[in-house]
Amino acid sequence: MSKHFNLKPRIYLAGKIAQEGWRSDIARPSLGYDAEQALDPSYVVDCPQFLYGGPFYIGCKHACTMCPTRHGVMGCCGTDEDAEGRKKVYNANRERIRRSDFVFAYINEPDCFGTIGEVGIAAQCGIPIAVAFGPAVTGQLYLEMWTLRAAAFTSYRDLEAWEAWHAAFAQFERSRPRTVKAV
Repeated sequence: MSKHFNLKPRIYLAGKIAQEGWRSDIARPSLGYDAEQALDPSYVVDCPQFLYGGPFYIGCKHACTMCPTRHGVMGCCGTDEDAEGRKKVYNANRERIRRSDFVFAYINEPDCFGTIGEVGIAAQCGIPIAVAFGPAVTGQLYLEMWTLRAAAFTSYRDLEAWEAWHAAFAQFERSRPRTVKAV
């Protein structure tokens, strides 16, 4: 039996990882953390309106974890990425999504394979999802992403992340109970 407390909602921001990218505009301060925090599914950042629950990246100054397929965590400062590291990132983020009250997904590039998986995890867990498609997602690509729109309670098109986030969060806040689940 889960207890409920009056808390800020825990939010997961699914989308491509980028140092000081669109997430930084929504969940200030900078989201660069050490490896322990980046892989700890219980770690959150207290933002003014919500608790940011992930994902996190390792905040090295030269952004070596921002290379493709490293998800902001693996391969920092010359260490090799491996299957075990990928599994740790997957498990931590799956648990973060499970603990979330709301998932906002921003699709701003066609190769958003991890984001598609994150939306699927949230849908399987019954977590409210909003999906926003940035200006670069057009035509046939937008049409082919119909399953993401079907999983979401709302979706937006041709908006920057900040604009879509505000609209989606406002809609989520109007519809959610004033208590959130304890994790």
